Amino acid sequence: MPNYIHSRATDQFLAFLTFLFVAAIYIMGTMTSGAIVLFGVTLLFLICSNFKLEFYYFHVFTFLFCLYCYATSIWAYNYHTALRFSNSIFATLVCLSVMYCHFRRFRDVTLLMKIIMWVGYLVVIYSYLYYGIDKVTSMGSEGGRLRNSFNNVNTLSMLAATVVIINMFFYLFRKATWSLLFLIPAVIFVLSTQSRKGIFVLVVGVFLLYFMNYLRSKSKNLMPFFKFFGIGFLLLLVMLALSSSSAFEGLMERMMGLVSWITGEGEIDASTQARIDLRNIGLEQFKKTPWFGIGMGCSNYLVSQEMGTNAYMHDNYADLATNGGVFGIVLYYSIYLFLLFQERKYYKVDDMANLIIILLLLQFFTDTGAVSYIAKMTYFQFMVYFLHLESCKLKYPQIK
Repeated sequence: MPNYIHSRATDQFLAFLTFLFVAAIYIMGTMTSGAIVLFGVTLLFLICSNFKLEFYYFHVFTFLFCLYCYATSIWAYNYHTALRFSNSIFATLVCLSVMYCHFRRFRDVTLLMKIIMWVGYLVVIYSYLYYGIDKVTSMGSEGGRLRNSFNNVNTLSMLAATVVIINMFFYLFRKATWSLLFLIPAVIFVLSTQSRKGIFVLVVGVFLLYFMNYLRSKSKNLMPFFKFFGIGFLLLLVMLALSSSSAFEGLMERMMGLVSWITGEGEIDASTQARIDLRNIGLEQFKKTPWFGIGMGCSNYLVSQEMGTNAYMHDNYADLATNGGVFGIVLYYSIYLFLLFQERKYYKVDDMANLIIILLLLQFFTDTGAVSYIAKMTYFQFMVYFLHLESCKLKYPQIK
């Protein structure tokens, strides 16, 4: 452990800088100035903290994947794109390494989880102001669903849904009720985006929290499940009653399009069909270049050739398979598998392990509809998860 001389004021300032860092990822993610802000925050963090260069599992896993990304530039469709993509991951790793050194000494990630939660609520409030309160609360009934703005609308929806899961964790596992009022605007925002991934995270995430809480309970009281299913059934009845209204028309249409794709019956909506086409393009390219892919970040060139639009695959698995081949998929998802297998050892003795396991599982499923390996926030979450693992190894040395 570093020989750290600190004060409460310094720790609070560094926590505030971390808050700014995460907020800038979402609010300034698409702006050129966003990278400058992230660099400036990291530089301030470096100056105010006692940084010591050390390597842990987080650095090893992320650096190996980053190194492979650089290697793909050798055979990439466009080596400039592959290099630019790799530079972005490397820069993110450098920034997070500075934070990792500081937060490692706390042996607890509660503060970091709360930072993610409060940044999420800040982004939700900012979204209300950006789109207009009337636009959000109307569930997108006027003029369709909310559009991309300062960030991708699906990304914003996923953040809002994740925030609800984190908040519910603090309520169910630690009986914290002081932040529950913020749940309402977050849930409304998820519904207004009409994001299927956001709704999936919201519903399945809350269910898994109840389930994991039940597994840890010594009394094995079924009452929490009865309450949850009762509330869920009531919400389902309300949704069915409102499904014909203009406010929920777009949302129900998108959900039914997804159901039609899964069952093979009914009409598939345009958005789902576009994702199917993108996935098929990726699959065909994967058959041609199965091992090494066409270079990181280059899938948009392939999509442009096939569909005439500059876009990624909208599927993390398809995009990774196209760009990095088998080696890319293995290197990236080995991070998830390592974290899952390690965290499962602690879910009975450490409540935070339950939240992290749920967030990892949700990411596995939602990766079928989003490209997450290019997102800076993905690696920030990795940092939090690896920090938690280190803290568990110190707190529970008896568990091997």
